[in-house]
Amino acid sequence: MIYFIDFYDSFSQNILSYLAQIANVKHIYFDQFDLIEITDLKTIVLGPGPGHINEYENFMKKIEPILKNHEIKKIGICLGHQLLLNYYHGLKIVKSKNIIHGQSTEISRRNFKKIFQVEEQIKLPETLEVQRYNSWVVQIKDSHKDFLLDKSGEVMGYYNPRYALTYQFHPESIGTNCPNLLFNEVIKKFMYS
Repeated sequence: MIYFIDFYDSFSQNILSYLAQIANVKHIYFDQFDLIEITDLKTIVLGPGPGHINEYENFMKKIEPILKNHEIKKIGICLGHQLLLNYYHGLKIVKSKNIIHGQSTEISRRNFKKIFQVEEQIKLPETLEVQRYNSWVVQIKDSHKDFLLDKSGEVMGYYNPRYALTYQFHPESIGTNCPNLLFNEVIKKFMYS
């Protein structure tokens, strides 16, 4: 069972349709989340949403028992990416030097393969284009082997096979040229590993 946490984002339904191809999905709005109602939780997805992570402090306190449990897989998309990296690594969320809403950016095929541990037989497009809708980004001081960076050095993804996978970009967007790969090869593999 996947629990999808919706931050009232207009892209949530598109993400839900991809997730439903992987497993059963329970859709919960962040402000209606109740830990007591959580059963059979294997994976939680924190979706995209508006604003800065500081606006969601109460929600993060509510889900802290889930975040501390490394038996549960956590996936973050856009806002969810920022929330998870702030929680796990104490990374600051700052204004992007390259604010992008509704445009694609290129990420390194080689780095993508390495970070997300994509197997050799999986075909990747020659150029990986991903759609961004964000004003805020995760700030890192040094390059780190678990972070996927774009050409400007901003964090576009994170992967720790034990507990967390995140995308700053929108994997479901029409401006992303490999949504099936991002959901069916990367997210699905992570969930069931």
